[in-house]
Amino acid sequence: AMVVAALVETERLQTARDDVTVLMSVWWLVPQYVIYGVADVFIMVGLQEFFYDQVPSELRTIGMALNLSIHGVGNFLSSFMISVIDRVTSQYG
Repeated sequence: AMVVAALVETERLQTARDDVTVLMSVWWLVPQYVIYGVADVFIMVGLQEFFYDQVPSELRTIGMALNLSIHGVGNFLSSFMISVIDRVTSQYG
């Protein structure tokens, strides 16, 4: 999904002009969101099954909490990465 997003952004930057609206369709975003959505479903279901099956029955709630914590940490890292990329590209770009 990141590679597809980079290709779309490269195309957008090549067509962008300072005084003209970019004439790109919103449909350019569909492939990256489809890839991300499919990957997210597989990851969420796989992790939930892993923590449910591999954790002893007494600790299943802890396993589910770890599962959700992994998603939370991933969201924080994603937000951090977006902030860093935004700062770097606004300085040099």
